[in-house]
Amino acid sequence: RDALVTLDPGVGIYVDDVYVARGHGALIPTLDLERIEVLRGPQGTLYGKNTIGGVVNVITRKPASDFDSDASVRVGNLGRFDTSTNLNVPLMAERAAARLSLVTRTDDGFVRSTGEREKGGDDKLLGGRLQLMLLASDDVEVNLAAESERQYEKLPLPECRPLPTIALSSFTGDNTLRLSEACTESSALTSDFKTT
Repeated sequence: RDALVTLDPGVGIYVDDVYVARGHGALIPTLDLERIEVLRGPQGTLYGKNTIGGVVNVITRKPASDFDSDASVRVGNLGRFDTSTNLNVPLMAERAAARLSLVTRTDDGFVRSTGEREKGGDDKLLGGRLQLMLLASDDVEVNLAAESERQYEKLPLPECRPLPTIALSSFTGDNTLRLSEACTESSALTSDFKTT
């Protein structure tokens, strides 16, 4: 039941010590990952009440005093094309640095409509994170981070099929919002059926 939006997860998920309050947040791609710590539960003393089953602690790479960059590309079928780029730039020697991370994800989905050949289940994502590190003194380090992601996911197409006349409805659909569009071709086959 952790997948429900209205419930707190039994295993706490933290990204750079920030709590992800819903299980759906774990689906967001993590940029510039350094390591993942898996702690068995309960962890209520350190991480609070929502850690009965333990903690998944995701830690990203921080800005450093040396110049560093890397990039990766993933290509696959059904239009799959993912990119990831990370850039670390020192601003002041041993005192300040910035780190920029960008990620894109594209795929055309795997569901096809038999009518208009419309695609469903495709995914488009663009995300980025900017981090700044300032060493104010030997004892004080200031870290700032800003992250933004924009994602477009198209729901899989509904299933439409004619049913016997004894049924309460001529159609059944998995997605009622797109039912009228996807069932246009099927309506001619069921025009003689009475619906309630």
